[in-house]
Amino acid sequence: MTELYRTRIPADAAPTTVERWLRRELGCSTHLIRRLKVANGMVVDGVSRRSIDPLLPGQELVLSLPPLPATNVAPEPVPLAIVYEDADLIVLDKPAGLVVHPTNGVYAGTLANGLAYLWQQRGEPTGIHPIHRLDRLTTGLLVFAKHSWAHHRLDEQLLAHKLDRAYLALVWGNPAADAGTIDLPIGMAGSHPVERAVVEGGQAARTSWEVAERFADAALLRLVLATGRTHQIRVHMAAIGHPLLGDTLYAAERPLAAPRQALHAAVLAFKHPRTGEPMRFESSLPADLEAVRRRLAGSS
Repeated sequence: MTELYRTRIPADAAPTTVERWLRRELGCSTHLIRRLKVANGMVVDGVSRRSIDPLLPGQELVLSLPPLPATNVAPEPVPLAIVYEDADLIVLDKPAGLVVHPTNGVYAGTLANGLAYLWQQRGEPTGIHPIHRLDRLTTGLLVFAKHSWAHHRLDEQLLAHKLDRAYLALVWGNPAADAGTIDLPIGMAGSHPVERAVVEGGQAARTSWEVAERFADAALLRLVLATGRTHQIRVHMAAIGHPLLGDTLYAAERPLAAPRQALHAAVLAFKHPRTGEPMRFESSLPADLEAVRRRLAGSS
């Protein structure tokens, strides 16, 4: 069992139950409380308790859960740009070209391999679980959970659309308006194994955007996701006639004006899974896309 939370109930607190404390003070969901029950993970003053048992002022409450299942990710010395790290999570700034986690025939050289190596070197029995993902050629901010508690709490925020993500993208053409929202369903593009498209009956998808900078035949946009569908920004921008520069899948007919799809995860914000403290991280446009932006600005 991994200890995830320990607190002494304040002397002036009103008598309550374990479950009421978990819901009121920690915002625990029914699902998480059920997991704690099954694992006998609620301990008061050294004794395993039920969720309906009383919790009194001055008592010590400890919550534990089994560790995440052992990962099959092989440790490899992959360079990592660590933005923030604590006992519960790690935030990375992903470069272009790296896959987040082994998948689809890519079994080595991923961010997850690098994390496995980092924690092996430290002797930390830490789990690896990306809360969200970025395409291989997309750069920017990602958060990984280190254990079951953090995984569950961050995943809850993602599902409730409370894990905020904002992106920067260089797109072809100048949008007629300064801002807008795209609300179009996304699904598989026929039998293509990777490509997505706007399709009737697809998954609901919503992207808000605003123009940050205009150029002669392109624009820099800030985009915020209300959902997290595969290739969402790339599909939505192509659907309204402003595909991303350098996107060889959704703008194949356009000149290759960027070394890769010009998309960067610039802002990541959420509440810390343990403390509830608001966390916000920002990442500037990387060098390759900043060079494209400067070139576009110089030719405007």
